[in-house]
Amino acid sequence: MKKWFFLTSKPTIYAANVDEATLADPSSNPHVDAVRKLAASENAEVVVICAKLEADLVALDESERAEYLESHGVSSSGVDQMIRSA
Repeated sequence: MKKWFFLTSKPTIYAANVDEATLADPSSNPHVDAVRKLAASENAEVVVICAKLEADLVALDESERAEYLESHGVSSSGVDQMIRSA
């Protein structure tokens, strides 16, 4: 079965979409905790992401992006985290 690498046997990454206020401290959100528990039971990863923040980042240049992320208490975007996890 390993040599065919079926989709159902590929690793899973869960993305937990949160609001901007929760992004800096995702452990304060019970829904994120529920996703983390499910992921742990499946030996999967969880990436916490804020879709609104990601949409705002698209309109900014590189220097503004870093400052914008810092103002929200995070060091990298959710998309960057998702890429690293994948």
